[in-house]
Amino acid sequence: MVLLFAGTPISAQRSKTRKKARQEQTIKTPTPKWAAGTTTKQKKVLRELINNMVLVDGGTFTMGATPEQMVEKAEYEKEYKEYGDWLNNSKPTHKVTLSDYYICKYEVTQELWYAVMEPKKTDAKENMAKVNISWNDCQTFIEKLNKITGLEFRFPTEAEWEYAARGGKKSKGYTYSGSNDIEEVRDSYAESAVSLLRLSGDDVSNLMEIKLGKPNELGLYDMSANVWEWCGDWGGPYSSEPQTNPQGPTSSTARIIRGGAWSERVVLCARAALEPNKKNVAIGLRLAMSSKKAKTTAKNSRATTNKKSTATSKKQGTVKEFNVKGVPFKMVYVAGGTFMMGATAEQDIYERNETPAHRVTLSGYYIGETEV
Repeated sequence: MVLLFAGTPISAQRSKTRKKARQEQTIKTPTPKWAAGTTTKQKKVLRELINNMVLVDGGTFTMGATPEQMVEKAEYEKEYKEYGDWLNNSKPTHKVTLSDYYICKYEVTQELWYAVMEPKKTDAKENMAKVNISWNDCQTFIEKLNKITGLEFRFPTEAEWEYAARGGKKSKGYTYSGSNDIEEVRDSYAESAVSLLRLSGDDVSNLMEIKLGKPNELGLYDMSANVWEWCGDWGGPYSSEPQTNPQGPTSSTARIIRGGAWSERVVLCARAALEPNKKNVAIGLRLAMSSKKAKTTAKNSRATTNKKSTATSKKQGTVKEFNVKGVPFKMVYVAGGTFMMGATAEQDIYERNETPAHRVTLSGYYIGETEV
């Protein structure tokens, strides 16, 4: 006799459960392809990194200075003005849709950094965030990491960083990442300890310990008030228009940092930027990686886009001649596309009526070859 449960044989149900578990495991555990010469110690440290990559289910959220992020407005205006206008830089709020991706539970540690950059170093700490690194340093680190593992680690985009800090689809709408109380998610000892060490001239880089506060809804640690974290985006103003997988401006003079340092009550929407060659004892890195599912979707999307663009590219620049009441003139065809309109980062001189920058999609059209 075969027992039935909700119309499905138990054996079949177990088989489906096992199959689903295997699929989830495959998705959640990227497999490295070790480069020749990778040491046993390196593999141990890097396997731990891979196991700590959290799969974030994509979704749509409101990015920027949402109402619960404004509780520290008065304190920001009073104490933190020298760091830039964090809250106003986080306006306007806007809808963002993201694909699935991975992000690490922890900031890059000294142990992880030196396993890639200086494998023979013996005094790197496994529980301390690696700080005093520029964006350019991080780019070199990521390139070497990818050569060793055969994987595609990268900076998180600013939107990915904020979505993960908010808790993704599991978000409870906290002011900080994981709590409405900053002291629950940061190391309150570090502020006074760092101040004392700075006065004595000692090295403060061994005080940025990870995992001392509670994690957020996705199990991520220290996304509020441990060290600032580099993102992949160039700095620039937000657009009020909805966006999908935004990458930030195409160019600027500074790269985005997010999260805030140990001594700052930084709400999770706050943003700042720093030149990519600059480094600071309060700035580190958290790694991200695109998921296989997201890559497949992006690949299919690109193939569709390329197919469309191939069909329309023949018309780009096509000139048509017209004659109205004996007066000849020419019109040039412009193929449709998507672009950022307004005061983008490279437009360093502009009036207020040219902001905010916003994404625009146009169909193909004709425009006069010359002025009338």
